[in-house]
Amino acid sequence: MRLLAIIAICVFSINTVFAGDAKISGKITNQLADEVQVSYYANLLNYTQKTLTAKVSEDGSFSITVPVTEQYLQIQIQNGDQATETFIQSGDDLKLTVNGKNFDSTLKYTGKGAAVGNLMAKHVMEYSMMMMFGSRMQQHYTKEQEEFISAANAEMKKELDFLEANKKGVPESFVQYWKAWYQYSVYDEMIRYTFMHKMMKERTSSVVMRKKDYAILDKVPVAFNDNYISIPGYVSYVAELYTNKYSAMTDDDTTTQQEKKNELREAYVDKEVKTNMPPKTKEYYYAKNVYDNIRNNAIADVEKRYAAFLAMYKNSSYDNILSNAVAIKRKKAKGAPAIEFDFTTMEGQQMKLSDLKGKVVYIDFWASWCGPCMRELPATKKVKEHFKDKDVVFLNVSIDEDMNAWKKAIEKNNITGIHTCEPGGWKNRVAQLYGVNSVPSYFLIDRNGKFASENTPRPSETEQLIKEIEAVLQ
Repeated sequence: MRLLAIIAICVFSINTVFAGDAKISGKITNQLADEVQVSYYANLLNYTQKTLTAKVSEDGSFSITVPVTEQYLQIQIQNGDQATETFIQSGDDLKLTVNGKNFDSTLKYTGKGAAVGNLMAKHVMEYSMMMMFGSRMQQHYTKEQEEFISAANAEMKKELDFLEANKKGVPESFVQYWKAWYQYSVYDEMIRYTFMHKMMKERTSSVVMRKKDYAILDKVPVAFNDNYISIPGYVSYVAELYTNKYSAMTDDDTTTQQEKKNELREAYVDKEVKTNMPPKTKEYYYAKNVYDNIRNNAIADVEKRYAAFLAMYKNSSYDNILSNAVAIKRKKAKGAPAIEFDFTTMEGQQMKLSDLKGKVVYIDFWASWCGPCMRELPATKKVKEHFKDKDVVFLNVSIDEDMNAWKKAIEKNNITGIHTCEPGGWKNRVAQLYGVNSVPSYFLIDRNGKFASENTPRPSETEQLIKEIEAVLQ
């Protein structure tokens, strides 16, 4: 089955300076709240979401200015519990009107940027927000390769047919951008399929991958384009393509030591990146490589990668994120004092991490909506049972925004230990202090209140985790 060929690789060049502001104003009748929020990803390295707020006056009017640094910035506009999405450009002066009681059906845009706005408003009303494409694709993971590709193409064709029927007045640059958004989302889903298909078929996350499991990668082209660096599916494709291609070539090799495999993989990927990726894409790849290795690698390796990145990109826009992440990593190095924080337990007790000094503390950052977190629970229970009469405390820090969902998950799954949850999701205070950007995340604190490991094992790495906890109990 052939993928739809919809991307013109040699499209417009990046000669235009995209940086500038876009203005969004309008009037809301029957407003649902006294403010309008505009949210967007400030970057696609750690997916930091930025939210701007404007007060809605008594007559329903508001105005807000949004900085734009890419050709198209995807934003969500929200009033109360109703939201829509659109794309804006530098220089747009977008005016909207909407009735809060019939939000989707009454939303209209005028002004500069209105053609794209009205296209997106209709898309949200008839389909959903664009991010739901990935959710729709999940139902197809159990299908075999050719069926999956057919399903992906069918899902994409629906979107392209909608575009074709509603593109009147829409700039050609956005038409191409829309097509690229979905095409790279399909490529990203095909890369994800390799692992997800096997995991769902075998009903376990502990799968052993073999060369045949990566066959679908032969259908994923090398199609890098700096014009699409602001598309989430594109940057995910950039980050994962060559690593997975290397795994396809080597996972059948059971004789080479893993350390040597890692070394060879780094060399292979580095060569392909330098040969095939254009400048902005290449810079993103190397920044992402540093950022992703901060979580699992030793501080010495992280420092080496970070120094190499700075040598290549002295004034990178990603450096602020990387420097902050590296600074937090230094604070979490083995032997460093654990980062102090106070918290309120589920029972309402006020505590500090230092109150637990003298005991070994295993910190589990999790969320009720997190599938991988839930899959760790059986192993977690085994570890807790092993240390039930020992000075080991299991501190569960949730990043849930829905407190009821948090409490229900604890009760339903009988999760023991000390529980705390703060509002703010990913931005909650404790998660920020510990540099947590994915869950589950784990930290091991020794009796003296110091970090005991730079790469704390998961509960599913049961033997290794028990070994490390026992070592710090002595």
